[in-house]
Amino acid sequence: MKKYRIPIVVLAVLAAFSLQTCKHCNDPTNPDCANYDPCWDQTQADASFTIYEVLQEMPIQRLNGFTGEDAATDTIINWNTARFKADFEAEYYEWRVGDDPRVWNTREFTLKFRSIPTYFPVEVSLKVYKPTNRSCFPNSNDTAEFRRSIVTVPQDSSLMINRFEGYLESDPNRLNFFELEPEQHSSGRESFRLKGIFPKCSLNLEEGPSTYAFGYRSVFISTRGIGVGCCFHLSGYGVLSNNNRFEMEVGMLPFNPSDSCSSSLLNDPYLNDVFTETNQ
Repeated sequence: MKKYRIPIVVLAVLAAFSLQTCKHCNDPTNPDCANYDPCWDQTQADASFTIYEVLQEMPIQRLNGFTGEDAATDTIINWNTARFKADFEAEYYEWRVGDDPRVWNTREFTLKFRSIPTYFPVEVSLKVYKPTNRSCFPNSNDTAEFRRSIVTVPQDSSLMINRFEGYLESDPNRLNFFELEPEQHSSGRESFRLKGIFPKCSLNLEEGPSTYAFGYRSVFISTRGIGVGCCFHLSGYGVLSNNNRFEMEVGMLPFNPSDSCSSSLLNDPYLNDVFTETNQ
């Protein structure tokens, strides 16, 4: 028996060490850990959802050097599209919008509100079904419902028609600005004048093949291919966050103070930067 005593003792020590190690692990999803929580990944039925505004134009990676995500907002410009998305997954979705007789049963969908009067709130409701683990949530239900309203406004109510002061990420010591102001084009069309980022940048967005799209809290502009206005082919997609801070991804040709506003798309690299509004 003596020759087996040492291996048995060693095994006992290893087993004790292994057990002690498991008890001191920190993983709520691991049943062998002391902090194991069988309800860690369990959730209750939740019908909360977010409304996003989809602009008519959005940045393209190969052209502008960046892309953009739809801005979350309960207020949208009347000709834009609204996108509704449930915040959490469920087995069943039931969307209803105002007095529209239709019912939507997907996690997300889009809808236009052009026939709805501006400033008129439209109630949107979502009901979801999701089986709930009763051992984790003994008092919860398998269904949940959430409601919120969406409002459409005309373009001239956009929060983007403003002046934002801040800094470029590449030049954090020089105060800069980005501005869009209403202006009538020489053709008689209502338009907007773009100013900022570059010292002499001033361009009516109806000039040349410029592209722009306004949201209530977001804006996309692209002057790529336009050699006038001293804006160095500026493009940008900016969003005013819920805490009212404006941030914009930008693309542009390199700026040199000695330049005479002339630039070549063929010879100059297209650079990307970030403009961030200073804290108010």
